[in-house]
Amino acid sequence: MEDYLNKLERMIESKNLQQFCVFPDVKPFKIIKKYGEEVEKMILKNPKKYAGRKLAIVFLNTNKRGFKEKKHIFSIGVSIYKIYNDGSIDQVPSDNWGFSLNYMPEDLEKHPFKMSNIEKIVKLVDKKYLTSEFLGISYDRFEDKLNYIKEKYGKKKEANRTSKITSKRTSKKSSKRTLKKISKKSSKKYIKKSRK
Repeated sequence: MEDYLNKLERMIESKNLQQFCVFPDVKPFKIIKKYGEEVEKMILKNPKKYAGRKLAIVFLNTNKRGFKEKKHIFSIGVSIYKIYNDGSIDQVPSDNWGFSLNYMPEDLEKHPFKMSNIEKIVKLVDKKYLTSEFLGISYDRFEDKLNYIKEKYGKKKEANRTSKITSKRTSKKSSKRTLKKISKKSSKKYIKKSRK
């Protein structure tokens, strides 16, 4: 596991992913390798483009001492900030929220790190489905939260899908009925005209 953590640390450092920014509403998911004043300047240059949006700052941290201290060896942190109309970033702590996930050695062994997971986590934190205290949560609690989200919000999505499907079906049926009525009326008019 130590070898894997060393590889992960080298990858994070070589790709400069210790801290980066993303806009949660951008598709496809795009990493901005800027932070702090650089990001603020970028947003202030074009406030209309960023006004009313949110900025996510992502942290990836390795902790080799975790092996000896029996603590987490890897963590993912996400902080969400609102952007004002003038392009300034909301720095009021009560207006911002975040999430931190801690991997114990056995967690990272069972669930190796994938960049695709960052996108999912950022989107869930952006919608406030996932939040945590500053110290973060264990991987077990994270899985519990994910299951809860799937149960609670998955059912809502399923209900919305079925209602959309049924509304489409009924609208198709009603449109077919109106077409039949119109065609019957037009054919009657045609018959009356031809008799004259």
